[in-house]
Amino acid sequence: MNKLKVSTNHELLARERANKVLNVLKEYPEGIFPKIIALYTKINENTVKSILIKLKNKGVVSQKEGMRGLYCLVEKDIHGSIFDWNFHDTTFSCLIKDYSGEMIEEIFHYGTIKYHFRIGKGSKKASVVISSNIPINISSIFACYSFFAYWVKERTNFFPEIKDTLISSIEFNKDYTNLGLRGIKEITLERLLDQFKLYQKGFGIRAEYKIKVPFPFEAIMSMLINVPISLDLTNSIFQIESDQDKINDSLKRIIALLTALLEKGDRHI
Repeated sequence: MNKLKVSTNHELLARERANKVLNVLKEYPEGIFPKIIALYTKINENTVKSILIKLKNKGVVSQKEGMRGLYCLVEKDIHGSIFDWNFHDTTFSCLIKDYSGEMIEEIFHYGTIKYHFRIGKGSKKASVVISSNIPINISSIFACYSFFAYWVKERTNFFPEIKDTLISSIEFNKDYTNLGLRGIKEITLERLLDQFKLYQKGFGIRAEYKIKVPFPFEAIMSMLINVPISLDLTNSIFQIESDQDKINDSLKRIIALLTALLEKGDRHI
């Protein structure tokens, strides 16, 4: 009987240790080293390595390709959930066709979030710029829209529905807390419609997408409500790759035309 009790206690301890390791791995989807896991869990490093090997054999854990000793949970979706992303420096806007009042400009503060609300007299456009030092989780974007819609309704008697609302600009970001860029300050891919940036932020790396063209707010809402699986900003929402190619081709033709006109003008001088 005593041997059975010892065996049961040992199995219970092993499960507790494995759960501690799994909980740490959940906090670091980008991967983490056994030494750091041992530090967080207060489990011997060799024991942590043994647990990771067992979890790897079960298909629960994998090692990052090209990164020796870096372990992560096996994800079903390689892109991650849309709810893993944050946003800030965002502008909502809508057109109020029947607006005939004066220009309105107000600033509101709610916690760490600043709302700069404005209605243009001539443009008849209402907008709100949302900024925060601390990024806001994407799941809160509907609350920001609700503030915007309420302020517009209170001042113009027009309620901008989701289909009437545009996101004029937005920055999406996701932080990885235990990775760093060595010898590089940042990696930036600048394009006409968006910008991708990878840079050091505090003790980790931030991946950031900045969208430069207006798009319907309902595109984000549709993803949050109907497809909360992945966030592929450049392809799934805006088809930026194909659009960029079209714009680049147009720009090349315009530049060629302008060059020809300038050359023609120089010959006439």
